[in-house]
Amino acid sequence: KAYSDYYEITGKSYQAFAAISKAMVGIYTVLSVAMVFLVLLNLLMLFINEKERELIVLMINGFTVMQTKKYIYSDTIFLTVIANVLGCVFGSVMGNLSIKSFESESTVFIHRIDSLACLIGVACSVIMTFIVSMIALKKIDKFKLSDINKQ
Repeated sequence: KAYSDYYEITGKSYQAFAAISKAMVGIYTVLSVAMVFLVLLNLLMLFINEKERELIVLMINGFTVMQTKKYIYSDTIFLTVIANVLGCVFGSVMGNLSIKSFESESTVFIHRIDSLACLIGVACSVIMTFIVSMIALKKIDKFKLSDINKQ
C-alpha cells in the first residue's frame, strides 16, 4: 500500500507540474510571437529608413522596385538563417539547463534535443520573418526619386 500511495502522490504532482509547464509554454509562445513581430518590424523599418537614400540611388540607376526589395530581402534571409541556427543551439542548451533544474531525486526527465520542435520553431520564425518583411517592404513602393535630396 505504501508504494501505491507514493506512486499516486508522485503521479499527481507530475500531472500538476505538466499542467503548469504547458501553461507557461503557451504564455511564453504568445509573448515571443508578439515580440518577434514588433522587434523585427521595428528593426526592418529602421534599416529601410537608414538605407532610403541608397535605395533611391539604386532605383535612379535602373533597378526596379522588385530588385530594390530583393536587395533588402537578401539581408533579411541571411540574418534569419543565422538567427535560426543560433536559436536552435542556444535554445537546446537553455532547455537542457531548465530540465535539469526541475529534476529531483524522484523525477528524471529525458535529456535530448527534440528535432521536431526545432523544425517547427524554424518554420514559424521563417513565416513570421516573411510576413514582417512583406509589411516593411511596402515602404519601398512609396519612395519617390525626387526624395534623394530630402535628407
